[in-house]
Amino acid sequence: MTVVIFFVFTICFLLLAGTLHYVRLMQQTASYPPKRVLKQRAAVFGGGFALFLLVGILMYMIH
Repeated sequence: MTVVIFFVFTICFLLLAGTLHYVRLMQQTASYPPKRVLKQRAAVFGGGFALFLLVGILMYMIH
């Protein structure tokens, strides 16, 4: 069970890194993907981060 919790938090960290990457790209003036696409990608990664964080915390509390 501890290994599963570790992987959930690892995925959570990777999704947070992806979210921060796309937010940083949105702040640049000239970027290839339009800002609309970057906002969608950041929102998807942020939603995944929140979901995995919630699951990880619940699993940690139950364990």
